[in-house]
Amino acid sequence: MNRRTKILIITAGVMALLVAYLYWPSSSTETAPEDEPEFSVLTPEEQSMLEEVRKIKNLSFDIGLFEDPIFKSLQDIELPSAPTEPTGRPNPFLPY
Repeated sequence: MNRRTKILIITAGVMALLVAYLYWPSSSTETAPEDEPEFSVLTPEEQSMLEEVRKIKNLSFDIGLFEDPIFKSLQDIELPSAPTEPTGRPNPFLPY
């Protein structure tokens, strides 16, 4: 092995160790998500939309309405279907 090959191998090894150190998860540096400070990269408009979505997620509905006698007495309005008439020629590309 010549000197250039040795230097390249050592440099690649050091870089691999550096990448492993930076990206390897360590249990000692982990913090709970609620302990981390919130940095907002959202615009104020996006932040207000996010707050509205959070409010909507917590909605609950009272389904007792479906047991109400007045609701049960409602009837569906049945409309007659459109008449089925031929709408054109079977093959519109044929000459008359």
